[in-house]
Amino acid sequence: MLQPSAICSTGPIPSTRLTRTIVSGIAQHYKPEELVGKQVLFIANLAPRQFKNGLVSEGMILSAENYDGSLAVTSLLKEVKPGSEVK
Repeated sequence: MLQPSAICSTGPIPSTRLTRTIVSGIAQHYKPEELVGKQVLFIANLAPRQFKNGLVSEGMILSAENYDGSLAVTSLLKEVKPGSEVK
């Protein structure tokens, strides 16, 4: 199931205020301040995955990799309510 949501915070250690923690390997492509407050699409119905450092990821941010290796996180043209159904 795909869902839109806004990014509340970013950083090497997720904030405890988040309702869903998503661990993603996009730090080399985006600065945290570029993502905070942006709405992105993510896969919400994945089983939680615990990493060796103890962090648990509860989804996956959708992105596309360009031919040059740069990454583009999916975003929305209009703001929608977090959790809205993606069709």
